[in-house]
Amino acid sequence: MVLGSAKTRVPLQGLQCLISVITHAPGVFTVGHLGELTQVVPFDLVDEALASASGLQQRVRRLPSRVVVHLLLAGAPCTGTGRTGIWSRLTASLPVPLPVPAGSSITAAMRRVGPKPLKALFDLVKGPAAVTATQMTRFAGRLVVTIDGTQIALPDTPANLSVFPKAKAGPNGPAGYPMLRLVTLMACGTRTLMDAAFGTDATGELTYARDLITALVRLYRERWEIETSYCELKSTVLGGRVPRGRHPAAATQETRALLVAYQALHTAMSDAVPHRPDIDPDRAAFTITLNTARDQIIRATGIIHTRTDLVGQIGTAILNGLPPARRDRSRPRVKSRGPWRRTADRRTV
Repeated sequence: MVLGSAKTRVPLQGLQCLISVITHAPGVFTVGHLGELTQVVPFDLVDEALASASGLQQRVRRLPSRVVVHLLLAGAPCTGTGRTGIWSRLTASLPVPLPVPAGSSITAAMRRVGPKPLKALFDLVKGPAAVTATQMTRFAGRLVVTIDGTQIALPDTPANLSVFPKAKAGPNGPAGYPMLRLVTLMACGTRTLMDAAFGTDATGELTYARDLITALVRLYRERWEIETSYCELKSTVLGGRVPRGRHPAAATQETRALLVAYQALHTAMSDAVPHRPDIDPDRAAFTITLNTARDQIIRATGIIHTRTDLVGQIGTAILNGLPPARRDRSRPRVKSRGPWRRTADRRTV
């Protein structure tokens, strides 16, 4: 285990005597955290992603690359807040207040880091979460997954339009924003992301329809987990807002950060129920997780893992707010009876 930058490493020996006093990375790295979610996306994981993508700084700056990545990740659950506002949240509970850098300095630092380290970080955190409720996530020993696509609106700037054009005009007129098409492979039950691809909306998603035999009909509803996932991503996390990136590299960078933060949130949700095989992981409330994670970012607590279990304050809030189990409902498919059919029936009568 390593804390801090390459120049401020804390060796594993002696860690036990330091664990009670160290709550943040040292020096200029202090601001780089995600509250309790730092245990899901720890410092060394971010450093590994930066190193693999050649994103590590050549010299230690006031805004090190790791801090820039954490700024991007913290910005995902804190939509509606500007970059300097996110900095203020990250430093709100620090013992020594840190000056807020200019917004232009943060933007320049993000351009310096670029989107590649976020892609590398997503590759490190993606994958199905481990849970004990296998009857909720597997069928005949196989992991149940789903794949589907959605669209995310981007700021209407000339730079974004050059890569992400607006959709073709429909009966209601032209699209208001450039569109990014996102396609993900998702594990049902935990709604954790196994892979993701996105790009211009001009490239359509490939869909396959398969008939299910009777034994698999019960699992069909799990396919809609991905729609719930996109609702969480766009309506709950983004709050229906347009992301901040005003040029393609920034939009790509921010989308990667959004995916990493979303994966961290769902990993924390899955970590809350491993000791309860009777609980379907999808009963964990995403809104409770998101709001608790936001509070943890402001309070800067739970950064260093000191517990013997995985249920921290986020997990406790999840378990205290479990909604009722979902009812097992089914209804035979019925043929649509449009208004023209009702009219025809009346004429027949």
